[in-house]
Amino acid sequence: MKSLHVSLLVALFAAFKPQASEAQSLIGNLVQGSHVFGNLIPPNICNEDQSQKFKGALAEFSSRLYRVAGQSSNFHFVVAPLSIWLSLAALGEGGDPKSQKELFEVLNLPAEACKRERFYQIANSLATPGTDVHLTTTRALILDNNLIINPDWSKFVHTAKLLHIVRAPIKKLLTDQEKPIEKREITQDEESFGNSFLIDTLDYSGLWTTAFPEATIERETFHNDEGVPLGTVDMMRAKRRARLGHIPIANAKVLELPVGHDGRYTILIAMGLNNTSVNQLMGLYRRSVVIDIFNSLTVSLIPIDIAIPKFHVTSEYNAKRLLEDIGIKSLWYDPDATRYVSNPAALPGGLLQRVTVKIDSAGLNPAQTAANPNILNGILNTATNVATGLAAAVGRDFIANKPFMYSLVDTKTETVLFEGAYSLPDPQSKL
Repeated sequence: MKSLHVSLLVALFAAFKPQASEAQSLIGNLVQGSHVFGNLIPPNICNEDQSQKFKGALAEFSSRLYRVAGQSSNFHFVVAPLSIWLSLAALGEGGDPKSQKELFEVLNLPAEACKRERFYQIANSLATPGTDVHLTTTRALILDNNLIINPDWSKFVHTAKLLHIVRAPIKKLLTDQEKPIEKREITQDEESFGNSFLIDTLDYSGLWTTAFPEATIERETFHNDEGVPLGTVDMMRAKRRARLGHIPIANAKVLELPVGHDGRYTILIAMGLNNTSVNQLMGLYRRSVVIDIFNSLTVSLIPIDIAIPKFHVTSEYNAKRLLEDIGIKSLWYDPDATRYVSNPAALPGGLLQRVTVKIDSAGLNPAQTAANPNILNGILNTATNVATGLAAAVGRDFIANKPFMYSLVDTKTETVLFEGAYSLPDPQSKL
């Protein structure tokens, strides 16, 4: 997908104010299905705690999306699975029972409407703004002006904060946009543009809970998985105690770095051990691996050397192909999949996502200074005499000078907000 379409649709969202609903009703025979806005569920079913089920659902969806994204990329990219999940859930609430069931199975959403509502409430509580972390998301469904929106569905997705609804003359604008300045081949994705589009943006920059010292930032060589130099990066270095983990099934080590007040978010960075490449790591990425990561994290006995590069990465892509690879297919082609969204049925031309991530050295608390040498030597002498399985497996440092995986996680729920891979000193990302 050409990035001009992402830019065009983001501009459309800015130009047209979101509308919660329309006064018009759907033309045709609308029969309520198992939608949140038209389904009665016995209250005792709705009283169950959904937090663990939500955590498992998002871990499964995130790992599947990340795996196919990695296979389609140059291993230098970032995706935001939670935001995509919410947008797809919104359209699922407007599908006929058969299509809805198919979509909700991929999203790991429960059949009961009230349970899904609780999932949405948890999801919307995760990316909370603050002075410590800038995490801005935009989700919108842009519908062509000739579609009549179902007011019940529109009201629900607005109230549940699933996405914004924007009206625009899509086909005319896209026709104007495609007037050739130069001859070029039209891709299959461009030919399949429908009467609507999902757009999704996420921008992140945050303060570490503890800063990296500016004095230690130096230009250093960054290598590929075979050890061949690719270029140089601004490497941030620190010596501190940190939580490390070892994932034997993936032959990888993981570093946890807290972000924001009280570490409300966490950056996880994973690198292959020995000759394990980032490509191999992605191939092994599963829900079970995500769970293993958190279970394996242990505070290091002694301060360890940590080095990670500053970076600024932006990914722009149409997620339609990736979503088809994980089983979401009828949404783009079958009118029944969005029967209760609009009339005629909304057939999205794709889900266009742009994610921008900036990793820098600033933090809420000042960089840690070296401890008293005598005290530190005593700790080192004691600790190094104690053999630990973790130290034997992952060593006593974490130097990210070769390709690595990374993610931002809500610490409380262990939900991935964005995840990516870094493999090129010069930021570029193609999916």
